[in-house]
Amino acid sequence: MNTNLSRSGRSHPAGKMDVRIDVPMTEELHDEVLFMAKLHNMTKAEFIRYTLERVIFGELSIARNRAGIPNYAQGDESRTKD
Repeated sequence: MNTNLSRSGRSHPAGKMDVRIDVPMTEELHDEVLFMAKLHNMTKAEFIRYTLERVIFGELSIARNRAGIPNYAQGDESRTKD
């Protein structure tokens, strides 16, 4: 059995998404979330997760993570080029 093919090629880099949050919201907010998700070419869940990650982890951290660049500790001089 080839286990390399056991997951789709669309897996999230952070791992399995198996925890859910139910968030009550107004119909107006729901409509705006749908609009923004379509604007960013994302599903509603992807857009909400992206927005939460941006607020909680910070945009630079997300960009580095998605690009495969490690997050450096503040003051880490090893990332500077000579």
